[in-house]
Amino acid sequence: MTAPAPWAQLASALFGWRIPSGRSAWSDRVLQRANNDGVDLDALARHVEAGDGTARNRLAELGAVEETYFFRDPEALEAALLRTPSHGELKLWSAGCASGEEAVTLALLTRQLRPGSAFDVLGTDLRVEGIARARDGKYGAWSLRGPGAPRARSLLKPAGTGCAIPTAIAERLRFLAHNLLDPLPPGEGPFDLIVCRNVLIYFDPERAHRLVESFIRRLKPAGLVVLGAMELLAPPHGLVHATGCPAGVFQRAEPRASRPAPPNSAPPTSRAPLPRNPERVMDISPAVPVPDGQALQAQGMRALDTGALEQALESFQAALQINGTMPLAWLGQALVYLQKGASQEARYGAEQVLLLTANSAPTAPVPGGEDKMSVGQARSLAAQILEMG
Repeated sequence: MTAPAPWAQLASALFGWRIPSGRSAWSDRVLQRANNDGVDLDALARHVEAGDGTARNRLAELGAVEETYFFRDPEALEAALLRTPSHGELKLWSAGCASGEEAVTLALLTRQLRPGSAFDVLGTDLRVEGIARARDGKYGAWSLRGPGAPRARSLLKPAGTGCAIPTAIAERLRFLAHNLLDPLPPGEGPFDLIVCRNVLIYFDPERAHRLVESFIRRLKPAGLVVLGAMELLAPPHGLVHATGCPAGVFQRAEPRASRPAPPNSAPPTSRAPLPRNPERVMDISPAVPVPDGQALQAQGMRALDTGALEQALESFQAALQINGTMPLAWLGQALVYLQKGASQEARYGAEQVLLLTANSAPTAPVPGGEDKMSVGQARSLAAQILEMG
C-alpha cells in the first residue's frame, strides 16, 4: 500500500485528518485544487514546516472537506436545545462550523425554542476563509439547499438569490478560526451544548477520541454534545446517551457519589452448593441462536465504536451475507474500510447505501436501524465517505 505524500502526512500531523493511503478522491481533489490555483504542494509543505502561518492556512483550505447548509438534520439540535437549562445565559459552541451555516442554524433554533433566553453561539473552524465568510453573514443559494431550505428562507433576510443573517441573530454569534487539536482561548466556555457533527469521521481514531474527551472537559455539569449520528455509537466514559433524543446526542454524566456501607452490616453468608442429581437436573442452557442480520449489524456497530475494526468488519460481512439490502450494515462496512485505508471498498459500500435508500424519504428511519438514524443522515454520511475515499 502506497504511503501518503509528504504534504498529506504533514496535513494529518497538523490537523488530525485521517489520510487514505495511495490515491483517493480526497488526494485527487487536493491536487486538482492546487493545480487550479498554481500551488506547488511540496513547496507549500516546506513553507509550513518553516513556520509560515499563511502557508499553513493555505494547506488547510486545500485539504478541508466542506459540506454544509442551513437546517441540516435539525432534529438532533432541537432535542438537545430542549434539554439545556431554562435559566441563565446559554453558552453554545458549533465546533467545525465550516462557513457558519450550522452556527447560524443553532442560533435561529435557540431563539425559536427558548424565546426570551439570553444565549451566545461560538462558531469555530480551521479554515480562515470559511470564518471570514461566516463573519460577513451573507450566503448564496448553495447554503439554502436541502429539505430545510424553506424554513431557513423564512427566518433569514433575503439578499439577492441568497440570504443574510438578521441583526438580532448576528449579535448572538461569534466566529473564530481555531484548530480543534488546540485549546480554546482563555475565557471560552464552559458550554451548555457543543455541536460537532460529521467532523470526527475525518480524524484518525486516536485523535477523535482525544477530541471527544476535550469536549467533555469543556461542558458544564449536565451539558450536552451533539455528534454525527454514526460517529460515536456508544458513549465514552463521562457521557451518556441523552434520554429520548436522536442518535448522536449525549449528555455529561453526573459523578456518582460513593455510598457508605450501613453500620453494623454483616458480610453476606456463604451457602454450600445444593447437591446435584444428574438424573433429575433439567438442561436449561439456551439453544444455539439462529444468526440474525440485525443482531450482527448491531454487533458490528458496537465493535466499530470501540475501534475493533476486524471484529466489526467480520460482523458486517456476516450480516450482509444474510441480508444484502441492509443500508446500515453497508454504511458500517464502508466506515471500517475508510479507517483501514481501503478507499475503493469504502466507496463501494457508500454507493450501496445511496442505491438502497434512493426511494426513501429523508426523514424516514433507515431500515433495520432501530429508528436511531434517518435516511437523510445515512445518505449524508455516505456522500462524505465518497468525498474522502
